[in-house]
Amino acid sequence: MFGGERRFVNAAPDLLWMRVQRFVAIDRVRGKGWAVALASHTERAHAEAWLAEIAARVRGLAAIHPAPGGIATGLQGLVVEMDLNREQYLAAIARCRTAIVDGESYQVCLSNRFRLTADLDPCALYTRLRAANPAPFGAFVKSGQHSVLSTSPERFLRVAANGEVQAKPMKGTAPRAGNAALDASNAQALSSSLKERAENLMIVDLMRSDLSRVAVPGSIRVPVLMNVESFQTVHQLVSTVVATLRPECSLIDLLRATFPGGSISGAPKIRTLQIIDQLERSPRGVYCGAIGYLGYGRVADLSIGIRTVTYDGTTLSFGAGGAITYLSDPEAEFRETLLKAEAVLRPIWQHLMGECDYTMTCTPGQNDLRLDCVAQACGAPPLTAVPSEGR
Repeated sequence: MFGGERRFVNAAPDLLWMRVQRFVAIDRVRGKGWAVALASHTERAHAEAWLAEIAARVRGLAAIHPAPGGIATGLQGLVVEMDLNREQYLAAIARCRTAIVDGESYQVCLSNRFRLTADLDPCALYTRLRAANPAPFGAFVKSGQHSVLSTSPERFLRVAANGEVQAKPMKGTAPRAGNAALDASNAQALSSSLKERAENLMIVDLMRSDLSRVAVPGSIRVPVLMNVESFQTVHQLVSTVVATLRPECSLIDLLRATFPGGSISGAPKIRTLQIIDQLERSPRGVYCGAIGYLGYGRVADLSIGIRTVTYDGTTLSFGAGGAITYLSDPEAEFRETLLKAEAVLRPIWQHLMGECDYTMTCTPGQNDLRLDCVAQACGAPPLTAVPSEGR
């Protein structure tokens, strides 16, 4: 659909399209919901019967008291595999910087991949992930044995009925702090960081360039540049780019011009994606892709698939990374991947092991990410990691 050579073969589908004809939409702000059925005149009776069934189910919800989810028992330990250990990730960063010096790229959005084996209910885990990270673009998608659990904070594209396109590239990260003064200081440091601002500006320019292929001339503007938005575990530097989609351009034309998002690829996009393909050891899958809907009437809303876990019935997998520029501190970049990974690992740990706290360590020279119980009294086994051989 979008072109490009294929280096990796992914076990999960690269694309999943669903023509949704019946759905329930809930507006949590206004406390309202709608049951929607799309049907032709000949299907009207079936659609109305479905609407009546949904209404009856909703009326019965008040009598349902869901049982609390239990904690897994009998575990002998969990294994978390990283594609790249610290030394390998630092070497990949060095190659990114060489490409930047050689003029092949300005910014490379490098990532690492994490995996662990678990037997669990993916929907229950998604509920835990949402509670731990109540991001605005959460999504749970199940198709056959494959599940996608996303708590993405980033909008890729929204298209309104009047043709206005909005993109909100997110680039620049700082950790949250428990202390209010330190938390505010971290946010201010992010806002004033030359390196983080350079990252964001490059992606804003890339998005403007991508949109120019399908936008009404003169309609592209940046109403918000580098605003700090705070989430559960991190502060992020976010910009807003808007444009008007040309009348003759479809939503697919828009996706062809902009996919994948610049905030998870880099600039210039095509050459940088080739560099990423050489450095990363496994396919990203839906991670860093897009999740959302394309609606009738040329409307759409799509997220960037970050903070996104996939589950195939036995293995949980997710990615974490950051943008590499010439000003990047390699050690700080590696720590950023661990910070982002922990935001996903913590609720997984709590879902499988209970509420006991842990310490996290990374062993030099090994693909080893360890989460150990702070106190033996919590009764949960340690979460350890081993090299991901052959990946």
